Amino acid sequence: QSGAVTASADALLMAVAAGASLGIVLPTHQAAIVTMSSMNFSRSSFIRTGLVVATVAGTFAALVINLVWH
Repeated sequence: QSGAVTASADALLMAVAAGASLGIVLPTHQAAIVTMSSMNFSRSSFIRTGLVVATVAGTFAALVINLVWH
């Protein structure tokens, strides 16, 4: 069977939800720009900090999804 996904639908839904909530790494959204400017972040430090937060949170989300739905 070509293209079959063996993961449960709940696990895939949680992965999409986690990925969507981690989408603010680049300051392109209005809320991210307001936060960046009000906290005196430079563009590069905002991206660097966002990448660290997204990496840690994404790894944690992947571990929890794997533990709960595996």
